Amino acid sequence: MCGIAGLLNFRNTRGDHSPMKTVGDMIYELAHRGPDRSGTWANSDHSVVFGHRRLSVQDLSEHGNQPMISASGRYVITFNGEIYNFKELRTELIAAGQQFRGGSDTEVILAAIETWGMQEMLQKISGMFAFGIWDHQTNTLTLARDRLGEKPLYWGILNERLVFASELKAFRKVPVWQCAVDPDMLAAYFRYGYVPAPYSILRSVYKLPAGNQLTVPLNALRAHKPPESTEDLRASNFEPQPFWSLADELEAGREHMIADSAQALSGLKSCISDAVRRQQIADVPVGAFLSGGIDSSLVVAIAQELRHQPLKTFTISFPNSSHDESYFAAQVAEHLGTEHHTLPLTPQDLLDTVPLLPKISDEPFGNPSQIPVYLLSKFAREQVTVCLAGDGGDELFGGYNRYMRANQLWDFRKRMPAWSSKTIATILSAIPYGATDALSDKIHDWFPKQRVIPPALGLKLQKLTTSLRKSSLSELYLFLRSFYDQPLQLVPNAKRDLNIFEHLRTPECHLEFIERAMYIDTLTYLPDDGLAKVDRAAMAVGLETRLPLLDRDVLSYAWRLALPIKIRNKQTKWCLKQLLRSYLPAELIDRPKMGFTVPISEWLRGPLRDWAHDILMKDVEFHHDLLDPQVLNGIWNEHQNKTRDHGLILWAVINFLTWHKHFESE
Repeated sequence: MCGIAGLLNFRNTRGDHSPMKTVGDMIYELAHRGPDRSGTWANSDHSVVFGHRRLSVQDLSEHGNQPMISASGRYVITFNGEIYNFKELRTELIAAGQQFRGGSDTEVILAAIETWGMQEMLQKISGMFAFGIWDHQTNTLTLARDRLGEKPLYWGILNERLVFASELKAFRKVPVWQCAVDPDMLAAYFRYGYVPAPYSILRSVYKLPAGNQLTVPLNALRAHKPPESTEDLRASNFEPQPFWSLADELEAGREHMIADSAQALSGLKSCISDAVRRQQIADVPVGAFLSGGIDSSLVVAIAQELRHQPLKTFTISFPNSSHDESYFAAQVAEHLGTEHHTLPLTPQDLLDTVPLLPKISDEPFGNPSQIPVYLLSKFAREQVTVCLAGDGGDELFGGYNRYMRANQLWDFRKRMPAWSSKTIATILSAIPYGATDALSDKIHDWFPKQRVIPPALGLKLQKLTTSLRKSSLSELYLFLRSFYDQPLQLVPNAKRDLNIFEHLRTPECHLEFIERAMYIDTLTYLPDDGLAKVDRAAMAVGLETRLPLLDRDVLSYAWRLALPIKIRNKQTKWCLKQLLRSYLPAELIDRPKMGFTVPISEWLRGPLRDWAHDILMKDVEFHHDLLDPQVLNGIWNEHQNKTRDHGLILWAVINFLTWHKHFESE
């Protein structure tokens, strides 16, 4: 994995060498993503400049350096990611007459374009990627991002230049450009805990959506008035276009559905094994994250089965905590025969990481679990350069408990008359928050290892109260996925409350409620929260993460499986658990789902209270044009008085304020 940056000048820049310096400065900001080497390239008149920071994983020689020029000299690429089927493609390309100087997947991409063209290359490659490619013959820039958005790519039109980079912080080095927060996207961030693609937190800068490409012909744009904004570019009919669609994948799978359990498990085992085998290929040490949960345990089990030497596995522990899974991870590692390493963490270790978050996140990010993921990545990086992980299993195989809870709620909502909805809502609203919170704590004391009722039961009841009144799936889903339900009150200058459904294509085939929720999560929550969290945390320490469960073939196969193969008798991820039974005893499989959790609500009333209060109440004066101090003060007081649990939205606000100050100061 690497860090990339570049720019395309719509004006004539012959003799102007400042674009080269700008891109050099941009990739300097991305040194953590590629600590092994840096490189820049410009065409003859400096109208296009590419920069690259390299984390050497495949072909450690100079033949793998970037930016890289194709054999014919027609194409130049700056590439971030890994192409897992590059060896198969390389063999096919050699048969077609291509010759190779080195052994990198980057060179395979260039040879594939020269042999098959851009569109067929995009259909053939399987992996995680974000790249910029310059075509000398047509004077065209193409940007592209992988199918599910494992790798980030930001772009924007700034001062008659198209600029792109792996992270927002690189844009600070572009001359004559100022950071300007978009109030609408700030409101969206407060609702969801992340800024949904295709937007970013900044005006004029966008995320290239997952599975999309952007093609920009320089000559055509120079023939007219150069675009000064993204809106100008779209007015010229140049905007991102999908080269892949999950809806198409889903609809194609419906034509060949698999309902037979034996057939489903056999095919799934084959797909995942192939993905794990391909993703272990590297010229550097490879390890794996092992939480002890279903997804990571299955990935590690198959990876170890394919190896001759013990796989290094890594986990973190929270001694004396009910959220500690390290015991189960150690048991899994012992059964599988891995070389296991555990990093014990104290609450202070987590708190000490908080000041680093603005730099790690790059864009405001509200998920507190980024802290333990960062510390785990830092721990693993001491011994390996690449780590396998189990991300994606929940979205593809129905792993979230909330899928079943929401489904039950939806069925209940459809059966209940309007008068009963109002009556139940009134009763639930009358229950004091403190009483439900105390009940939740008491149940956790009685059942420390069993997550019978989620923490912050009062908040769950409040959400249930409102959800009972919702009239559509989208409204129910948006409410249940929200950090904060009135973001326009907190951001008074925001003009709209962004609905993540506005950019989603609705599949034409029939989907059950749970399947629709999985579809939505795969296109929104997964790339913008889950994958962004892993990428930012790992790349902050120069660690490459690989996710076999999101392999292209696994993804396609997953959407061919009938829902009872995924969820059976109220058991989530049934098929993955069945595969795991051939590796582990039942007691390590049939246990409640846990995962990385950080007690942020308690922290904000305890060890982080004074620190958080200073940031929220002092720094907000600096951001008074973006946030309403009275609304924020009310949220803070309700949380401290335990009237309501506002831990997530307060954490999101703190992360924004610290990010904004950090972003503007450097």
